[in-house]
Amino acid sequence: MSSFITPIIVRFTAELEAAVETAKANILAEFAGISQARSRGPAIVAKTTAARSSNGSLPKGQKRTPEDIAALTEAVFFAIKANPGKRIEQLAELEDLSTKEMLLPIKRLRAAKRITTAGEKRATTYSIKGAK
Repeated sequence: MSSFITPIIVRFTAELEAAVETAKANILAEFAGISQARSRGPAIVAKTTAARSSNGSLPKGQKRTPEDIAALTEAVFFAIKANPGKRIEQLAELEDLSTKEMLLPIKRLRAAKRITTAGEKRATTYSIKGAK
């Protein structure tokens, strides 16, 4: 009985895994298309447009394009808007980015006076300008 059921289970498992992978790929492709259509440019767009290595970071020596930086800046702005009073480490974790990747967008947002800061060094928290 076991020799009869085992191949059926193995085949079912393989078909199920293939179906899940196909569904996942379709959902990610659809999500990427929706994300790119948005005007606010979430972090997902920045990640899909830049050539990234397997660990998620840019290859050594490669720079981000202005479009990537603009999209990432808007994504960071909306992350701060959704989570005011958080530190850069917390925001980076929420956006699935490194703190190093977030430095330039935060500098640009501060220069444009779109965000405010409180605290010093690693205790710096970020909020949207005028939001209390």
